[in-house]
Amino acid sequence: MFKKVLTISLFSLSLSSCLFDRTTVESTASSLAGGGSTDMSLYVKFSDMTACTNGAVLTYNGGTSFSCVSAGVMTQTNITSGGASYVVTGSQNNVMLVYNDSVDGVISLPSIASVSDGFSIAIARQVPRHVLIQTNGADTFQNGKDSFNMIATNSSSVALAVVQGKWQAIDQTQDCTVGESCWGQNNIYVGTLNGYQYFTTPSGCTDSATPTCAGGPDTVFKYWASNNSGGGTSANYINTGSINFNDGKAQSNMLATSYTDTEAAQFCENMNYAGYSDWYLPAKSELEMLYRNRMLSEDWNNWNSNSPPWSSGNNPYYWSSTETDSTRAMLYFPQSGQSDTKSKDYLLLARCVRRF
Repeated sequence: MFKKVLTISLFSLSLSSCLFDRTTVESTASSLAGGGSTDMSLYVKFSDMTACTNGAVLTYNGGTSFSCVSAGVMTQTNITSGGASYVVTGSQNNVMLVYNDSVDGVISLPSIASVSDGFSIAIARQVPRHVLIQTNGADTFQNGKDSFNMIATNSSSVALAVVQGKWQAIDQTQDCTVGESCWGQNNIYVGTLNGYQYFTTPSGCTDSATPTCAGGPDTVFKYWASNNSGGGTSANYINTGSINFNDGKAQSNMLATSYTDTEAAQFCENMNYAGYSDWYLPAKSELEMLYRNRMLSEDWNNWNSNSPPWSSGNNPYYWSSTETDSTRAMLYFPQSGQSDTKSKDYLLLARCVRRF
């Protein structure tokens, strides 16, 4: 009888911690049981439990089993669908779906017409993979869209519910924090753009395929193209077609593999850092995003003293992978947020990014 009463009380209380002292457990349990005896086997579970975090609450699962789970979520389902769409059913109300597959995936929501108002699920992404949550086509989210991209919104978890005939995100937790390392590696998160999460190295990297990045001002200067095979004059440069402003990944690779003198792109494409080898020279808009989040250097106030060989006023510029014509490419001056162009044979700073 006591355990049944305790079960009801634990679900009804809003508990901020899983740690209780013996006196509290005895007195509370005795009171709930109408002054009867206390089953102190339950106390072992209380004393062993650490504080619940990330909004989780203490849940009594029956017998002597207690655990910290997300508020309102009673069961958990692991998703490893091999990249195929995982279809949520109407019977999974109040279920937490944990995505831990090794590939990108899609989670398809049930038709709103097939579930009751208040139907809810929670989705937690435990791997650095794209997870797209989509409606069945006829339904929408409150903002009118029919999908929710967990990477694009920097979400590690999201709770969804049907409210007045539409899907709503009623709770959301952040995946990575700008300026900090993420996913257990020393690559610094810098923000989202065009459906991707972006990362960069710490500042002060050495000029190496396997650099050491110790912080402080950046000191790696590279030509966009040195024109080694063209006679050394700007008239011999060619138009590479690298005109994309928003997506530098493919064009950085093309520059590094199709031309022998594209030093800035080759530096990034050849880099192996923090366990990753998919670094590249960012396009203009990607480089601007790093400026907006002030992540080109942790030593922001010292940039004016970091002088490239040609600099006027001691102001360093960074190459993008975007060119303007056969002789010039786009650069970015992060101290003021100014973009400009320069001849490809100038020595400018290079900063690499990666994304997923």
